[in-house]
Amino acid sequence: MMVRKPNEKEMTMGEGKAVLAVGAIMVDMLCQVARLPRSGEGIVVEESRAVVGGCAFNAANVLRQLGAPYELFAPVGCGIFAGFVERELRERGLEAPRFDDRDSGGCMCFVEPGGERTMVTLPGIERHFVRAWFDRVEAARFGCGFASGYEVEGPGGDAIISFFEDHPSIELYYAPGPRVCGVGAQKTARINALHPVWHLNDQEALAYTGSATLEEAGAAIAEKCGNAVDHGGQGRRASVRRWAACGYFCRACGCGGHRRRGRCASGRADRGARGWTLMGRRAGVGEPRGRSGVRRGRVDADRRGVREDGCAAVGRVV
Repeated sequence: MMVRKPNEKEMTMGEGKAVLAVGAIMVDMLCQVARLPRSGEGIVVEESRAVVGGCAFNAANVLRQLGAPYELFAPVGCGIFAGFVERELRERGLEAPRFDDRDSGGCMCFVEPGGERTMVTLPGIERHFVRAWFDRVEAARFGCGFASGYEVEGPGGDAIISFFEDHPSIELYYAPGPRVCGVGAQKTARINALHPVWHLNDQEALAYTGSATLEEAGAAIAEKCGNAVDHGGQGRRASVRRWAACGYFCRACGCGGHRRRGRCASGRADRGARGWTLMGRRAGVGEPRGRSGVRRGRVDADRRGVREDGCAAVGRVV
């Protein structure tokens, strides 16, 4: 894989390093349905196909296509699903660690005519990370890493969090997904102590915080994590950032420095500056995309606290 050599400025700011994609490689069964079945009802799928998926795989595959340095650290098990995954990885020239403990996971994804997806996950080895697995990871290579709520929620979630706790120089991008409410207060508190960049959609943000609006939800999560909240919308890409996040460049004072925890290299508070937090940019590829889609607003305006012991039920999560 050809990777351009990072320049001195990028290396100084921690850029040009690889991205560590931690999480799942799964088999997704995509089922087109006219509607979801009612309890006890049987319906016929109109069209179906199997594809390889999983958040870690998806992130690593995009980074591969961008020519960015990365490592796919998602376990492949032993079984029917694992065999499918191995074939798909070979076709793309991707590598992932293999273990014989159990099969890889799968996901039944029901897609309605309007595009709404309802998922039933068949958990596999990806939810059973072991801390010793990370001994093979050369932490100094990585500038940022990715983790998903599906894996963090599972029995192996503590192992994933512990790795990032042991290596705080690796900036964490956390995508809790529809399991945002299932991760639990204790694990979420440990994750927020690492000041991660959160990425979630409308339904997930509102469900987790119990907020009435996305603005309130973004402010509540940003207050807890002390970093950016990257909002993926409902089937669209849009960024809502309510915090001075790691990964932004300072454009307020002109120092050209890299901001952390709301202060730029000059030490000035800089909540209003804009930037980007894409993992590919931190890996030394691509250029800033400008200011489109970024909403303004004060973090401390009309905040609402994140619930510690559960969340409001919003929509359908299976």
